[in-house]
Amino acid sequence: MPLLPLRWFLVLVGVFLVSLCADLYLSRPDADPAAAAAAEQLNAADFLSAAAAGQLSAGTITYRTNAAALADLAATRSPHDRIAAAAVKATARISDADLAVLRKNHFTEDDVAAMALVHVATWRERSAAIAHTSMQILAIITAVAAVLMGAALYAARFTSLSVRQMRAATSRVKFSAVAGCHGNPVCAQDRARGERRKRRAAAGREA
Repeated sequence: MPLLPLRWFLVLVGVFLVSLCADLYLSRPDADPAAAAAAEQLNAADFLSAAAAGQLSAGTITYRTNAAALADLAATRSPHDRIAAAAVKATARISDADLAVLRKNHFTEDDVAAMALVHVATWRERSAAIAHTSMQILAIITAVAAVLMGAALYAARFTSLSVRQMRAATSRVKFSAVAGCHGNPVCAQDRARGERRKRRAAAGREA
């Protein structure tokens, strides 16, 4: 018999699949309403041109901690030329001249490490972390249960085959062969014939 009943194993598999779907859903970038309204990605030249033209406000410069000296730029573009206001962003390696233009437009400066320290995780981010951890734990438990069930089924099948092969053979023995002929006319007749043959054989030897 398996260590875990089949119905409980199916329940475990179902819970694992639910956690997997939740993890995949919450890990999608477009699952967050804030991410759905993501800022428009511009190339560095267009972003810096808009900043030089004074079309950007509430801008930020976030320096990355890598050797490429890249920075993430974000701002809000004011409406102009029938273009509605929208959030824009870009990634660029900014020079001193570009930095002067951005500072002139009151861009705030920060780095990724400092932003991570002050970042407050949203409920969706916490839910995504919990779902991912739960999915990993359930994956391990499901895999172990599957291995144990497979081993138990294989052992049960092997044991059943061994018992079937080693079963003692049975044979039928007539009662008349080991018991007397009391009450059995056929056996009595056979015995009488045998006695007559013995007497004839004895008489022949005497003659």
